[in-house]
Amino acid sequence: MNKKRHATEFQYILWQYFLTQRIKPVDPKDPVAYNLYLKNLTLLHQLSFYAMKVKIE
Repeated sequence: MNKKRHATEFQYILWQYFLTQRIKPVDPKDPVAYNLYLKNLTLLHQLSFYAMKVKIE
């Protein structure tokens, strides 16, 4: 139960802090900034995915 609570809290922090404050949308016409933006979104999604997997196991 404690593991699930911590995983949920971790997901909340990820989405609330990083998606709303740290990762800002950029112009797709700027290839360097856009690639970094996509990399950050991908990493955020992977972290959230693995936190969800922890809750299942």
